[in-house]
Amino acid sequence: MNGEYMVNLVPLAIKILRREMKKHPDYAWSWQCNLAMMAYEAGAGIDAANRQAADFMKRCFEVDTLFQYESLDKKLNRAE
Repeated sequence: MNGEYMVNLVPLAIKILRREMKKHPDYAWSWQCNLAMMAYEAGAGIDAANRQAADFMKRCFEVDTLFQYESLDKKLNRAE
């Protein structure tokens, strides 16, 4: 495959990912967690890492994963 062909597939791939993440919130959440872990390992705090990941998810895939993080954070803080 030539490079031009692959570049032309990128918008289609993003469109498919966007559709699937909207249909399957758990799939979107798995991406959120992996993105947040990258930011955390790069030195961001847990809260900042999750907010950065949620921002990326919203901008790239038009899904809101921040509510899942905030819900989980509340549950964990109550358990302490």
